[in-house]
Amino acid sequence: MSTWPATDTHAHLYWEDFAEPVPDLLERARLAGVETIIVPGTNLETSLKVRDLVGEHAGVYGAAGIHPTDVAEIDEETLSENLRHLLDHPSMVAVGEIGLDYYWDITYKEKQKRLLHQQIQLALELNKPVILHNRQSDEDLLDIIRDYRGSGLRGIFHCFSGNEAVLREALANPGFYISFAGNVTYKNSTLRHLLPLIPINRLLTETDAPFLAPVPYRGKRNEPAMITATIEHMASVLDLTPGDINRNVGTSVHSLFGIGTGPKPAIAFTIGKRLYINLTNRCTANCIFCDRSSDTILHGYETRLDHEPSVSEVLAALPDLTGLSEVVFAGPGEPFIRLHDLMTLARLFREQGLPVRVVTNGHGFLLHDRNFLDDLTGLVDRLSVILPTLTPSDYQVLMRLKEEGVSFTGLLDFARQARHVIPEVEFVHRLDPLDRTGMELKVLEGIPIRLTSLYHLV
Repeated sequence: MSTWPATDTHAHLYWEDFAEPVPDLLERARLAGVETIIVPGTNLETSLKVRDLVGEHAGVYGAAGIHPTDVAEIDEETLSENLRHLLDHPSMVAVGEIGLDYYWDITYKEKQKRLLHQQIQLALELNKPVILHNRQSDEDLLDIIRDYRGSGLRGIFHCFSGNEAVLREALANPGFYISFAGNVTYKNSTLRHLLPLIPINRLLTETDAPFLAPVPYRGKRNEPAMITATIEHMASVLDLTPGDINRNVGTSVHSLFGIGTGPKPAIAFTIGKRLYINLTNRCTANCIFCDRSSDTILHGYETRLDHEPSVSEVLAALPDLTGLSEVVFAGPGEPFIRLHDLMTLARLFREQGLPVRVVTNGHGFLLHDRNFLDDLTGLVDRLSVILPTLTPSDYQVLMRLKEEGVSFTGLLDFARQARHVIPEVEFVHRLDPLDRTGMELKVLEGIPIRLTSLYHLV
């Protein structure tokens, strides 16, 4: 079981398929490591059941809304007031499940749209996110969501089943997250190919219970405890651990719904089989692509430090080192600012047989007014040098440099000289996973260029 609790952002616990009492479902979920479950209503009756549930069970949160296949009998005049009443509970955290569905019946197509608008406007009024259902209605749903850009609307594209074009458009809405159910585990599913295209901080997990049980439970009634199979599958596709998935989802759920607690400052933390050491938030640059003042949550960790940790504090924060593949000095700041402490720690890690890598902006010579690379002999196995552009003039603009004398030429010189001392040197270039244009150049100055979606944690 993962040390980070799992979250099921969509489970219909009131559904008639569940013959046993809800406490039994919740106990199995708890034993499987599921700590938080969000239960969306589909009409006024089920939304009332949800409201009753959230008042009775810890860790269960709810949403109220009208599912698009339930719009026929809904009175549009009284809908908002009825939902407002149902949502007047601190554990009712969203408006949903709402959306469009053209699969079963398009008789009420226009009414679906009207009620979706009405419920979105209520969500904005109440400052709550929406949980969106979409079945064979991609174009209309995206058109409606596009109408609310800039309004503060946020939410989930629940049980995502679209193609890459739909994914791209969905992610163009900054406040929205993509959630997958058990169908992402199916052998012929195309969804697994979309997983690496989604920023990890916008990916959520769900069961959609009692539907869409994941492999190896496919064909059975789904329930929250089964979400671990979906999480394990997602982790394998993304080369992460289930704990990595759970931590990121938990952080995103806190951000979206206000559930749970936010991440605390992290000095030493793991992602996959790599250990990251966050020594400083100071940097010689103020890059356009790096907001160190606010956007400091990376992979579910808070990397904004309230102070720079001493060597002893770093050692005290270390997890079990068994099974780790490397130690990486990285974070929002420039690690070589703390060269002496970095070397002390690197020596300790190398003595334990762990390879050491440093992610750097390449401004080291300017920082210390000397070439210190020889000092790293035997301490650093790999150097990842941030390469934001291949154009010298753009480099100055993108990095918003604080120090005079820092140049693109200086960056290249640093990397060239590092090759004489450090076994592996690479440039890392940030690339949006959905950007198919990429960088045609794979090598610069004889040094390989690796593409990444995050500069700080690569």
